[in-house]
Amino acid sequence: MLFRDPITSVQNPRIKNFIHLQKAKERKEQNVFVLEGSKEYAQAIRHNYQFASIFVCPDLISEVHFKALSAGINHDAEVYPVSKDVFDKIAYREGSGGIIALARPKTHSLQDLKLKPNPLLLILEAVEKPGNLGAILRTADAAGVIKPDYPWLNRAIIVAILGGYASVILVMLMGQSRVFFSMSKDGLIPRIFSAVNPKSQTPAKSNLLFMLFVSLFAAFVPARVVGEMTSIGTLFAFILVCIGVWVMRKKMPELPRAFKTPFVPLVPILGIFVCLFMMVFLPMDTWIRLLVWMLIGMDIYLVYGAKHSHLGNGTDNRKGMRIARYTSLALCLLLIVVGFLHQYTVGFDTDRTLLYVALAFAVVHLGVFGRKLGRVEPEA
Repeated sequence: MLFRDPITSVQNPRIKNFIHLQKAKERKEQNVFVLEGSKEYAQAIRHNYQFASIFVCPDLISEVHFKALSAGINHDAEVYPVSKDVFDKIAYREGSGGIIALARPKTHSLQDLKLKPNPLLLILEAVEKPGNLGAILRTADAAGVIKPDYPWLNRAIIVAILGGYASVILVMLMGQSRVFFSMSKDGLIPRIFSAVNPKSQTPAKSNLLFMLFVSLFAAFVPARVVGEMTSIGTLFAFILVCIGVWVMRKKMPELPRAFKTPFVPLVPILGIFVCLFMMVFLPMDTWIRLLVWMLIGMDIYLVYGAKHSHLGNGTDNRKGMRIARYTSLALCLLLIVVGFLHQYTVGFDTDRTLLYVALAFAVVHLGVFGRKLGRVEPEA
């Protein structure tokens, strides 16, 4: 079998040679790319890259899937199965799909692979051709342990990132408590979120609940996931703001405004496209979490908010509810599509937990929301 007797130590000569080639200078001299993941691997094959060495982790990709991906590869390519421990040490990024390969392109341009645009890739291309960010920012010591080339710069970047995260999270928490305060005053969520402390005149209980929630979230959810969820949530909120500006200018032009956005609808349209463009390049698993989060919000609105809204009639059967349910059904269908796209990206032979969660969540909500579509809305 192809995957028998995997390499289990970074001291193996082949692994040490691979780590040596990860250094930018040596790879540049030999015109070698480091490719990670089944997507880059398959695209390189389609562009007739000549593979030297391929390291495959049997725990992350099956032999059948690997052989299917490798159709058309040059026959002199050497394939080495490696243990998951070794693979994690030589892989630069998470989600590499169990494949790392060394290949030589026909030209010197990173763009020959026609990969999805990546800001880091564009920065890298300006610094070195060919190469990858991992080769510039890391080297290996004699034991094969990956270390940054510039430890002081690495620490400075980490401190700057933590400072940026802290300031953004602080501002977002303050803003979130005010948003929930207004929603609670309108009856869309429980009254505890609009309860004001008589001494400080702030929504202290709401802030305390947010503190507990965010603390638990930060303690148990990986930083990468939190960062990506924060990014996609913020960008989506900006899209809603742009849509709101456009709609309010059209529907309520006489409303007094402290500030008037110029060039409407051009500015809102550009804002929507820019934010959506940045969202598209976030991982598919982040989109799954966004859609699940949105469906949870729709659940709260349809179960609680619609009945208690001060603008409603005390029931969940009022004008506009059909639109809300159709929106929820559209989100369910989109969640199914994104779930399969995510699994296609990482490979169907890898862990499918996120796919199953997305499908279960979508199917349950399709049944719940679909069952209520037959209700007759009252006339305006």
